Amino acid sequence: MKKIKKTLLIVLCAVLSLFTIACGGSGDDNSSNSGSNNFSSDTGSSDTGSSDTDSESDSSDTDTDTESDTDTDTGGGDEEDTYYTVTFVQNGQESVVIDIKEGEGLSADDIPAPKSKEGYTVTWEEKDLSEITDNVVVNAIERANTYVVTYNANGGAVTNATQDVTFDASYTLETPVLSGQIFKGWYNGDAPVELTGTWKIASDVTLTASWEVSPGYTAIIKDLSGETVKEIRVDEGEDFPVDQLPSLPTLEGYTVSWDHDFNNIAEDITISMVKTPNTYTVTFDANGGTVASATQEVTFDASYTLATPEKSGYIFKGWYNGDTYVELTGTWTSASGANLTAKWEEDITSNGGYTDRW
Repeated sequence: MKKIKKTLLIVLCAVLSLFTIACGGSGDDNSSNSGSNNFSSDTGSSDTGSSDTDSESDSSDTDTDTESDTDTDTGGGDEEDTYYTVTFVQNGQESVVIDIKEGEGLSADDIPAPKSKEGYTVTWEEKDLSEITDNVVVNAIERANTYVVTYNANGGAVTNATQDVTFDASYTLETPVLSGQIFKGWYNGDAPVELTGTWKIASDVTLTASWEVSPGYTAIIKDLSGETVKEIRVDEGEDFPVDQLPSLPTLEGYTVSWDHDFNNIAEDITISMVKTPNTYTVTFDANGGTVASATQEVTFDASYTLATPEKSGYIFKGWYNGDTYVELTGTWTSASGANLTAKWEEDITSNGGYTDRW
């Protein structure tokens, strides 16, 4: 449009110049010459003016065109913004790609949450996303969770009350024990749980032991008074667990033991403590006399009769344990043997009345 205006202006100036020449030619020569000279001068001025006008117009157009071209060039010549991608990658999931302008960053709200996975804690790896200057890949980190197994031995016994297990990792559970019972396994509610394997329960859990009465026999244990102090269950084919028996008491003058042998027991039985009185040896020193036997066996808490020694011309006055007189008969109450010495008194009827006790 500006070029059309410029063209029309030039045409208009040309028409005006022709009109001026035509008017000047109608006077005398001098006037014509003078007019012609004056016109020429005016024309010069006019040309100059015309030239100025054209120049201004051209300048205006040029400025306008230049401005227009500059605007256009500037608009088209600006560098485009640079964008990068931040890609969030998780195994088994579709990647999440975020386009972001160079130099800008992602806020916590911009970061997508990783997909949850049973038995695992899933987080994004640590990366600085506050100012992006290149393409970035952020990988998901999956960490297997650790859970606590609590044992309910259900009457039995375990070494540890709890155990840590890791999801998707191998494990071995404890084996409980219960006398007279066969362990049938651990149960999570009604679901059996293998003793060994790969842990697949994504939570803490309490496991309960299941038992079955084993074929075998029961031994009832009684003390010296006849009271039942323990019952021991013995599995079929197993040796009697003597280490489970209560300790035997110590009783002066007696040996305390069990009234049964523990080999080849194959039925329910009562086993009682029994006390057996000890037997001790008495040694005789006839002190110049004679005795039928130099020793004699006596039983604690049992009756006894000691041998009677003989010595010609003397009367036997008794047996002595040191300075202590020991009855010839009675109940033996010493929890040991003894060395007895005979004591004599001379028989005065046989030596004219002289008496000698020893």
